[in-house]
Amino acid sequence: MNLICITDAVKLFGVSSKTLRFYESVGLLHPIRNDDNKYRYYDAAAIERIRQILILRKMQIPVKDIVRIYENEDMSTVVKVFVNRIDEIEEEISALTELKQIVNEFLQAMMKSGITKISALPLLYEEMDKHLDAINKQNQQNSHYQKLSEISDRLTREPDIRILELPEMRMLTSIRTDSGQSDVDYYNDWNLLHNHKKLSGIHSGFEYQNRLNETVVLRMMSANDINNSPFTEIYFEGGLFATCALYVDEDIGSYLRKVISHFESNSYYQIDYKNNGELRHEILIETILSDDEQRERIELLVPIRKRLPNHALFNNGSTVENVSLDEINQSNPILWSEDYALSSEIRHINSPKFSIPTGINVRYPFRVDLAFRMGRDIISQYDGAGRGIPEIIIRYGKEDFTIYNSSCEDLTVLSKGIKFHQPVLGNICHIPIKQIFDPHAVNHLTWIIGAKHFAFAINDEIQYCSIDNPYMKMDLMNMPEQEIIIDTGQGIFKTYFSQIRVSQLRIPYKTNIKKGR
Repeated sequence: MNLICITDAVKLFGVSSKTLRFYESVGLLHPIRNDDNKYRYYDAAAIERIRQILILRKMQIPVKDIVRIYENEDMSTVVKVFVNRIDEIEEEISALTELKQIVNEFLQAMMKSGITKISALPLLYEEMDKHLDAINKQNQQNSHYQKLSEISDRLTREPDIRILELPEMRMLTSIRTDSGQSDVDYYNDWNLLHNHKKLSGIHSGFEYQNRLNETVVLRMMSANDINNSPFTEIYFEGGLFATCALYVDEDIGSYLRKVISHFESNSYYQIDYKNNGELRHEILIETILSDDEQRERIELLVPIRKRLPNHALFNNGSTVENVSLDEINQSNPILWSEDYALSSEIRHINSPKFSIPTGINVRYPFRVDLAFRMGRDIISQYDGAGRGIPEIIIRYGKEDFTIYNSSCEDLTVLSKGIKFHQPVLGNICHIPIKQIFDPHAVNHLTWIIGAKHFAFAINDEIQYCSIDNPYMKMDLMNMPEQEIIIDTGQGIFKTYFSQIRVSQLRIPYKTNIKKGR
C-alpha cells in the first residue's frame, strides 16, 4: 500500500497542514498513524478524498455540507447541497446585478449634475468592463481546476488587514536537535509532560511551513527559561507584520495572495523581501479565539516593512516668516539634552575634512546646537582649492543638514545657504540665507527638526522655518534611532568647536478620543 506523509500531502495540494488537521478533526479525513514516529500518512483513498474536498471548497461549499455529503452517500444529499449552493449563487448574482444597476444610475445622476471632479469615472468604468471581459476569455482557456481557483480568489472576501509590530523574543521550536526535523506531535507531547504551557496573551505561539514543507511550531519562552528540551531554540527578531483573520477551512492561499497584492500598491508599506528575493521571515499562522467556537479561527502574519515614501507625492512644507526662536522652542519642547564631551576645542588635524561621531543617538524629532569659529591658521599639507569657510554638516543616518558657502576669499562674508535632506523622504532642498557674520568669532548654529517646526538659526536668529512638513504627520515614535555625526566638509582653515549639544525633542501624543465624544 502506497502511503504519503502529511508533509508530502501539503506539498502536493498546496494547503497548510493545519487545514488537513482541521479536516481530520471534523471527520472528513482518517489518516493512518505510525506508532514509531506518530506522523500522519494518507493512502490513495485519502488522497482522492482531499482532492474532492478541495474542489468542493473552491465551489464555496461549506465544510458542514461536505461532512453531510460523506455521511450520506446517497445522491440525494449531494444534489441537495449543490442545489442550495446554486440558489446562493443566484442570490449573489442578483444582488451584484442590482448593485451594479444602482451604482450606474448614481453615476449617471452625478454626470447629469455636472460634477466635474469625478469626470474620470466613466473611463474607469469602461476600463473595468474591458478588464472583466479579458479575464473571462482567459478563464475559458484554463483547466476546470484553475478556473475554480481563479473564481475562488475573486469571491474571497477582501481581508481586513492590520499592521502590528511583534517584539523580539526567545522561542522554542518543534525542530528536534538530534534529527534537525520538525516533530509536532512529539513536541506537543513533551510540552504537556513537562507542563510547558503556551504563555498567556496573544502573539506568543505560531506555526509555519519550512522549505521542506514541514510544519514548524513556535512557542514563546520567558526570559528565565532554561532550554533542557530535545528541541532547538531560536531568537525571533520580531518586526512589522501584516495580519488578517480567517477560518482555517477557508482558502488560505487566496487570502495570502490578496494580502500580497494589497501591498503592491500600498504607498507606506511593502512586503519585506531580502536581497535574494526571499521573505525576511516565513509566513506565520496563529490560532486565535473564534467568535462562534464552532470553526477554528486563525491569523495570517506576513512580514512587511516601511516603504520609503515618494517625495514627489508630498510638498516640502510651508515656509513661515517672522517667527522667533522662543516661539519655536515653546512649540518643540526638549525631552532631554546631552553635551558631547570636549576636553579641549576640537579642530582639524592635518586634514581638510574632520568627522566627530558624538555617540549620541536620537530619533525624530530632535535638535542640534553647535558653537564654532574659524581659525586663521591653514591646515597643513592641504592642497585643495582655496575655499575658506568649510561646510558644517550634521549627519543623521543617510540624511544631512548642512550650512555651506561658495568659494570666496573674503572670509568676513558667509556665502550663502543651507542644504538638507527632507526628513524621512530624503529629497535634497537648497535654501539661500541672508545672515552675515564674522566667521572668526564664535557663532552659534541651531538645527531644529521638530514635531511642529523645521527650522535653522544662526546666533539665535531664525534663517529658515517651515511647518506642515510630511514627516510631522508620520509616526515618529516608531522611527529608528540614529547617531549624530558632525562633519566640516572642505576648507583650508581650521574649524574649532566649543559646544556640541544634541537634544531629543518631545513627541506629541496623538489622542483618538475627541472632545465631547
